[in-house]
Amino acid sequence: MDALEPLTERDIFLDVGAGIGNVLAQVALATKVSKCIGVEVRGELCSLGTERMLRNVDMYPFLRKVFLKSADVRNLLLSAQPPTCDATIIFANNFLFEETAKILVARELSDMTNVRIIAATSLFLS
Repeated sequence: MDALEPLTERDIFLDVGAGIGNVLAQVALATKVSKCIGVEVRGELCSLGTERMLRNVDMYPFLRKVFLKSADVRNLLLSAQPPTCDATIIFANNFLFEETAKILVARELSDMTNVRIIAATSLFLS
């Protein structure tokens, strides 16, 4: 998190491969970003993450900034569709992505004009 500082209210955080949203929750609670958006292909993980966020939102109101979407990144236009196209900070947990998904995500992220920082768990092209 320290490497991403300073994050402000103008920042929108996007987590590609978000799982149940642990990184999203951490960013929402520890930074000033206005939104934390997660995309996860496995619907059951999105449901579980959303349920856990909602269960804890009264105790941790900043969790209201978190939005999880169940979708396959190969079928999304991250760079053209709100709210993902507005992201300024991106974390791509792409270690287990198929090569075609990595290529498509790399292409989409390169077209995102507002992005300041991209962090990824593996190279996009090998």
